[in-house]
Amino acid sequence: MSYLPNSKWGDCSQCPATDVPCVKVGKLMFCIPCNRKLKAESQIEKAKDRSQVRMLGVSKSNLETANTTDVELQLWFIHRSKEMTGRCIECGGRTTKSDVKYWKFSICHILQKSLFPSVKTHPLNFVELCYFNESHHSNMDNNGYEYVKEKMPKTWDYIVKRFKIMYPLILEKHKIPDILLNKL
Repeated sequence: MSYLPNSKWGDCSQCPATDVPCVKVGKLMFCIPCNRKLKAESQIEKAKDRSQVRMLGVSKSNLETANTTDVELQLWFIHRSKEMTGRCIECGGRTTKSDVKYWKFSICHILQKSLFPSVKTHPLNFVELCYFNESHHSNMDNNGYEYVKEKMPKTWDYIVKRFKIMYPLILEKHKIPDILLNKL
């Protein structure tokens, strides 16, 4: 007789327990305590994401009135923050990753959100640049691609590589600057 209706006897993939009631998850077997722990960790991770969205001003009560693209953009920033390394791609200086108040300042869109809504929340449409050190983020935003190509070669190579991947998904092709189109 099994311990739970969906459990089988076996060895746990997570801990050293052997010949115990286990729940099969995919190809792995987990003992009951390990299975509960994994579920709890998953729920905690989802709760963290929801909490971060609430911190950004989007709560369940005003979600109906909020623009869905705003929520999508905020979630995009949260997911990109998890990919951040904490170092500027250009100079290697510290970015604002660890600063709760300013972490968004180092997430720089490669293609502007306002001009390219079709890819504004694409996972590859960002580059991590310092904001306070050398201010590479501001330099890119204020001076454009020509400046980046001339003064920020590491960032330029990174941008071109990601642009080539995103190009087929861009609906606003007529807005793409020639300096990027020439790299195709």
